[in-house]
Amino acid sequence: MILEVKQTKTVGTNEFDVICDGTLTYRGSASWFPMGVDKTNKVFLYDLEGNVVFETKYSLMENLAEALKPFKKYTKKGQKLPQYQILDTTGNDVACFYDMRRLLIDCTIGISYGSRLVLGYTREMGMRDVVSLYENDAQIGLITHSRTVVDNQDQYLVHILPTCNDLMPVIAMYTIFYDFCRYNHSGQYFKGVSYHMSYTYDIHQKKYNKNFIRRNFGEEEHQRVEQFIKGDGKYSNQTKMWLLFFGIWLLVLGIFVLAWLLNRYLPQ
Repeated sequence: MILEVKQTKTVGTNEFDVICDGTLTYRGSASWFPMGVDKTNKVFLYDLEGNVVFETKYSLMENLAEALKPFKKYTKKGQKLPQYQILDTTGNDVACFYDMRRLLIDCTIGISYGSRLVLGYTREMGMRDVVSLYENDAQIGLITHSRTVVDNQDQYLVHILPTCNDLMPVIAMYTIFYDFCRYNHSGQYFKGVSYHMSYTYDIHQKKYNKNFIRRNFGEEEHQRVEQFIKGDGKYSNQTKMWLLFFGIWLLVLGIFVLAWLLNRYLPQ
């Protein structure tokens, strides 16, 4: 199963479309606060009729109690912080999202859904960042985020093995939640294309399998993901033109500065 999670609005509200195998299946939203008061804000997943499928619940007291035990992150048990409960349409607590830190250097994502536990391992690799999803030590999915962003609207490709299709709604919800926590552009307005590049290194480097999509979804889908990372060609060409213009401007400025220095300091 292949999901496309596309942000459609960023000003005044954060809204998303969730497209499953080419069909619009869900919509999502996240709170938007210019002052960045984000921790207790809500994230929602809706069906196409506007009914709530999932919503987050942040318990200040539970998270405070966990925060008051900082020694836990030095143990194998680890510290789960922050924790967000996930409620279904009837208000029942059906899932939990959390970051878990163990032995100081071990940081993983936890997605608890019923009796199932999916662990996520993040990695930033230049123009992309990924979350490798594992269940029982076997990779079941991959979330890919392109860091070529147009109008502050982030996009994700999510690949889930067919044997785990039942996890699709909660992973779709987590993808929106992930964007809300890491790429929430609260208080910002931007038109155009932006590029961000960064790299991370940790003890879970090998959890990322660069051939996961090629082996499970085919070469054509692998190439589509690579193009997704590069972004729309028209924006890439526009950026190249601006870089060329800036380079020429620097060259001309350098020639003028060099001529001025030679004229000032060389004997006549």
